[in-house]
Amino acid sequence: DRKEEISERIGMSIQYLEGLRPRANWNPKTFYYYLLGRDIIGLDTTSEILNYFRYIENDKEETLEDFYYLCKAKEQVGLGPPDLKKLDEDKVDFSRWRTAKELWLKLCVADLCRNNTTPDRESLISWVIQCQNPDGGFGFYPGTTSFIENCHICLMILKILNAAPANPIAVRDFILRCRTVRGGFARKNGGAPFLDATWHAISSLKLLEPLLKGT
Repeated sequence: DRKEEISERIGMSIQYLEGLRPRANWNPKTFYYYLLGRDIIGLDTTSEILNYFRYIENDKEETLEDFYYLCKAKEQVGLGPPDLKKLDEDKVDFSRWRTAKELWLKLCVADLCRNNTTPDRESLISWVIQCQNPDGGFGFYPGTTSFIENCHICLMILKILNAAPANPIAVRDFILRCRTVRGGFARKNGGAPFLDATWHAISSLKLLEPLLKGT
């Protein structure tokens, strides 16, 4: 039956992750999700995995995203706080950013590193709210096309800033229009379903729940 099928697939996932070793071409994001997957299904952290940190710290910590996911990977295995010596000042400089994702990463890195930089909260909220389009979704930055991953990112930023989108109902409706006949979600209405888009959709709907009570 369905339960047996799910159990069998989880068993196959355990076998896959047990046999999978960290690879030289992995970036910190891939490595973090590898660690997270192992933890979810109850696999221990091996000495080989811990040794991989030496390689990835020396060769892979190049961008804001790399730094963030390396911090998360260390946190996942209990290796302590991130190395602040490797934190360039511009990584938490809130005077400039290009996309909603970059702003979200800056906020997350500042929190992980307990950085004392105090961004102008109201200006950040205003910028994120301007990313919402008439179709209800959010763009990469104001005036750009709505995609489901941008909805998730902007909702996460607003939660960090203890704020809400101007029109949460419209966000929900945009997300639901991205649902396909196969059950998964596309990046936008009319697209093909993808696993990551479905994850962004479900996560966004969860963030919207407290904002939509009583509607």
